[in-house]
Amino acid sequence: MSKKKKKEHESHCNGTPVQFFGFADVFDQVCNGQSYRLFKTSRDLAALNPSITYTNFSDCPVTFSAEQKNGRVVTTVVNPDTGTNIILPSVVKITATCGDGGGICDFEYDMTYYQCVCCK
Repeated sequence: MSKKKKKEHESHCNGTPVQFFGFADVFDQVCNGQSYRLFKTSRDLAALNPSITYTNFSDCPVTFSAEQKNGRVVTTVVNPDTGTNIILPSVVKITATCGDGGGICDFEYDMTYYQCVCCK
């Protein structure tokens, strides 16, 4: 690529974070301790400042774990028929684990976040 073309390309790549939305749900599963991966990305593309809503429609508690870019894991237990919202600085992975003891496990998560596209 010529210097002129390269410079022109770089000028369009200003590193502005882009807003994204994430959603996942699990339904009609048994409360038997099963874990589910809901979101995963590389550390370079961490979800920035995510607003995460966890909603549990289950007969059992659901444990949500959000791993941040720095490796810290934030664990949130959501009781049946409740929900909660959290905001973290960054997230690279979200998992959920149904409680055990029988019954039906139904839950969802929604996330609004930013990813730095074309950042240096």
